[in-house]
Amino acid sequence: MSDTDRRIFALHEELAIAVKARRRFEEYLEDAGRTNDQLRATNRKLREENGRILQIVADWAHSSSEYGGLDSGDLIEDLRRAGHTLPDPTTTKEF
Repeated sequence: MSDTDRRIFALHEELAIAVKARRRFEEYLEDAGRTNDQLRATNRKLREENGRILQIVADWAHSSSEYGGLDSGDLIEDLRRAGHTLPDPTTTKEF
C-alpha cells in the first residue's frame, strides 16, 4: 500500500467518524427541538392557567370593592371551585 493509499484510507476513516458524529448531533438537535416544543406547550398552558387565576382574583377584588361583604374566604372558595387549592400555610415549600 502506497503512502497515498494509506492517507486516502485514513481520510476515509476520519470522514466516516465525522459523518457518524454529525448524525448523532442531528439526532440530538431533533430531540432538543421536541423537548423545546414540549416546554413551549407547557409554558403556554401555565400562562393560560395563570391568566385564569388572575381573572378570578381580579373579579373578586372588583366585586369586593364594588359590592362589599366579600372576604378572603370567598376568594379561596372561588379558587377552589376553579380547581385551585391553596397550599397548607404550615408547610414550607421551596421553589
